[in-house]
Amino acid sequence: MSNMRTIAKFSVVIRRLRHEEHPATIFASQAFYGLLASVPAVTKLSALPPLAWGGLIAAAVIVSIAQLAMTYAYQALPVSRGSSLQMMLPIVTAIGGFACFGESFHLPELAGAALTLLATWRVVAAK
Repeated sequence: MSNMRTIAKFSVVIRRLRHEEHPATIFASQAFYGLLASVPAVTKLSALPPLAWGGLIAAAVIVSIAQLAMTYAYQALPVSRGSSLQMMLPIVTAIGGFACFGESFHLPELAGAALTLLATWRVVAAK
């Protein structure tokens, strides 16, 4: 439950920032700190083939558009629904890994996903 509270607090911060800052400014700050966190991996980028560079650039554009749309959405969404959407992201990512890359999951991982779905449903269903 503490993970849900953390995500709810993050949603409140983003929503509060949305009233004070432009979504592009919020996204730029997230991108800047993400860039700082990824600096150690830069040494291996020169070995990438051109197709990988194209994929990285396309992914960056898609993620940028999605992040801006999500930041705009936090203005209108209630915090409980916004945090519920955030809780679903790891499960959706796992489903994508299963469907696209043939990943397999063990019983504790499936139980964790079921518990997350249950907790998310309870938060959204609660008044």
